[in-house]
Amino acid sequence: MRIESRAMADSFVDVTYRGLTLGKRLKLVELRPTSGYVELPQPMPVGTAIAIATDEGVAFPATVIAIREQTGGSERPPGMVVSPAFEHDDARAWWKERVTLPELTRPRPTPPPVPAGVVVVQKRVTKPGIGVPELVDDGQDTGVMDAIDPEVLAEAESKIVDDGKRTVAMDAVDLAALGLDQAATSSGSLPAQDDDDGNGNGRADSEGDNKPDGGKSRKKRKKR
Repeated sequence: MRIESRAMADSFVDVTYRGLTLGKRLKLVELRPTSGYVELPQPMPVGTAIAIATDEGVAFPATVIAIREQTGGSERPPGMVVSPAFEHDDARAWWKERVTLPELTRPRPTPPPVPAGVVVVQKRVTKPGIGVPELVDDGQDTGVMDAIDPEVLAEAESKIVDDGKRTVAMDAVDLAALGLDQAATSSGSLPAQDDDDGNGNGRADSEGDNKPDGGKSRKKRKKR
């Protein structure tokens, strides 16, 4: 009967942070096997390491795992949920005597349903911190090409017939034999030619070349 009365009674503790007092005789309620709630107007951030000392002289460290700030219209006082770290058996026994609630379990989130026809592949890690994206089936069939039959390839090669003709490379053009200057042709200008018939086109008239007098009779008729 004595243990039950102590379990139902409120527990008061002193809380410090790195030697600084956060509060004295703060109410410790909602004790579970691995957590408890300390009422504090200005709770410390999650992850803060604090020290708790009881009225019975038992002390133990704890870590803030959740906070509850003051909100308008809320009847619950602000504070923080702490997880104790028992270093001695007397601290563990003191906490166990005051546990009034079962362990709080969080349900695992249910994954969304996978649509029909979609295959989800787990990520493969090739390097630390680098993952391969998930592969999703797009519904299209990926066909595989057939391998080349060696016999078919040999038959196709046998059908190639040599026509017996040799492929001869052409010799370079001799510019000197054509009466051209290689330097002039490379610069884009051709040498001037003599104008024999006086027609100004730099070449002899084809009709004059075929005449017996070489086109000179035409010049004589003009002088008369």
